[in-house]
Amino acid sequence: MLSSVPDQVGLEHMAAPDGQLVTQHRLTLMYAGAEERAKQAGDLISAVGFEPQYVGHIRHARNLEALAELYIVSKGWAMSMVA
Repeated sequence: MLSSVPDQVGLEHMAAPDGQLVTQHRLTLMYAGAEERAKQAGDLISAVGFEPQYVGHIRHARNLEALAELYIVSKGWAMSMVA
């Protein structure tokens, strides 16, 4: 796996990575993966308009996934997950 870029950013912000809907500053997208591929993944994230933030080895992806879960729950999209 090249990297892990979870759903930290909602669909509404995917269309506006320049931050126009929130801060007027380019939005940061955190990612994890092999250090030797971090620049390549960061360049791709930057190419689609986000500010890349490498957080380390792929083992740190679990922390990013937790952020994604909080986002999903906060939007009310995961009611069936909460039991």
